[in-house]
Amino acid sequence: MVKVSIIIAAYNIEDYIERCLISCMNQTFNDIEIVVVNDGSTDSTLERINKCTYGDSRVKIIDKKNAGLIEARKSGFEIAKGEYILFVDGDDWISLDTISVLYNKAKEKEYDIVSYKYLIKYEDGTEEEAWDTQIKTDNSSNMLKLLFSNNINHNLVTKFVKRSFIIDNKIEFPKSISYGEDLAFTYTLAMYNPVFTVIDECLYFYYKRSGSLDSNVNEKTTEITKALSFIKEQLIKNNIYKKYREEFEYMAYMQAYYVRKNYIFNNKNNISRSLFNNWRKLNININTKNNKFYKKLYDGKAYGKNNDKVLVVEEICKKSYFLGQLCYKVKPFIDKIIKVRHSSY
Repeated sequence: MVKVSIIIAAYNIEDYIERCLISCMNQTFNDIEIVVVNDGSTDSTLERINKCTYGDSRVKIIDKKNAGLIEARKSGFEIAKGEYILFVDGDDWISLDTISVLYNKAKEKEYDIVSYKYLIKYEDGTEEEAWDTQIKTDNSSNMLKLLFSNNINHNLVTKFVKRSFIIDNKIEFPKSISYGEDLAFTYTLAMYNPVFTVIDECLYFYYKRSGSLDSNVNEKTTEITKALSFIKEQLIKNNIYKKYREEFEYMAYMQAYYVRKNYIFNNKNNISRSLFNNWRKLNININTKNNKFYKKLYDGKAYGKNNDKVLVVEEICKKSYFLGQLCYKVKPFIDKIIKVRHSSY
């Protein structure tokens, strides 16, 4: 059995795929296979994949009709043979020692999942270390609690996963989700109590292009509620929804509403309305009395003497698109009492 399978999803990234492939093919750890899934690219991505990997017997290429990122990853997983799996997006790349570091760490205690940090690389050449945990964990760590408490990120590309853990637990890949795929799948993995640890190293380079899906609010952004609904279904399936109800509702509030509310109420278009309507369809009634995490968010420290007013406006806005739009038009009022903090979600 090969020790590690690197699964690369590629769609219309002709200018970036070779950099990704070279970083994977030149790993200092040699016992690997590289599964490249061309997800129906209409540019020269497939041609460049074939040219770059020609003669390398470790590379397997899947050329399929476009079906989205999660389906591409699933296709790669289905033919992967590695003891461990690493998912890589085709416009990103990894350090040359990434697999060596991750595999050696994983084998220390036969971890099911090893999480690690990543570096954001921008088109203009600048970079920044992405927010992530620096928590030190051991094999008693509860990955799901760490996700819900926002102590680790939910990015699948920063999770080194034992293949048998997915197979033995019959963990399903999300279906029909084109936004929030990582969120849905990583939370699902965590529900099966993996033996888990974290490495406090940046081993992955995430390339952030202008106009990429996560750089702008667009139609696909409105589908975040599909990912959240999938997570809820999985919590119920695993009989742990009641245990994590507060955590889930707070996370859903942050993902579907809180981080988007400036866009929702400062724009009046189909996207802003869909974002709000989809948030409401989640049917989450969250307030300071029924959710300790929400209460902590509005604990008064950030807003001082205006905290009560902020809460009143928040209750109005999150229940009514029309009134929210109206509130956000009253700029002097809003600018004084609502200071939307940067969220690490």
